[in-house]
Amino acid sequence: QALEVAREIGDSAREIGTLQNLGTTASQLGDDQGIEFYQSQLVIARDRNDPELEASLLQFLSVGYITIGDSVSLIPLYEDYIPLLQQLERWPEAVYALIGQASLYYGTLSEPEQAFATLDEALAIAQQANNPNLLRTVLINQGSFYRLSGDSVKGIEAYGQALALIS
Repeated sequence: QALEVAREIGDSAREIGTLQNLGTTASQLGDDQGIEFYQSQLVIARDRNDPELEASLLQFLSVGYITIGDSVSLIPLYEDYIPLLQQLERWPEAVYALIGQASLYYGTLSEPEQAFATLDEALAIAQQANNPNLLRTVLINQGSFYRLSGDSVKGIEAYGQALALIS
């Protein structure tokens, strides 16, 4: 009933909060039920052409997939989520989602080239947003990925660039 009221009065913040609560409650019956609930609501958000609601539901779905360890389902989700965040100019969320995607490529899917390309995309967004904290976060992650891949020189370079941004 709360969901219907929130939609009727056009209170999107209350609608998103109610959806999150309903999905969390459905997850108590099994994580797959929470995911199914969010997927059904995602269809409604897309039909309504509501990018804010769609972004929130994609975020909730990503948490659901992470909870059940379904990394494969995260890739197409990120492919929808990240451009939507960019469209909404939610730069920090876009960067953190890209870092998550890069971690998935690197650690789970063993695709380091794709991971580095994804971090390059995150770096470009952080630069575009002119946000030194985001830029520093991406550079630290790049440094870690380079170090893990055995390229200490590039790792140290990325860490050095991150340190230079500390005021």
